[in-house]
Amino acid sequence: MGKEVHKEVVTLMTRMMCDCGGEMVIPPGSPALSTYPPQYMHVCNKCEKVELYFKQYPCLDYIERN
Repeated sequence: MGKEVHKEVVTLMTRMMCDCGGEMVIPPGSPALSTYPPQYMHVCNKCEKVELYFKQYPCLDYIERN
């Protein structure tokens, strides 16, 4: 039988940044593409470049503390 193990974690806010220095954000009302896994359209808030990512940015990530 398995056992539960607790680890302390740090919560990080992860943002995707464009090469121009702007932030990649999901436009309001933008649907996910029905790929597997789903992809999400992001647009740079500075140069308006469009990119597809498998994650929705900004997002929360967790890393274990040693």
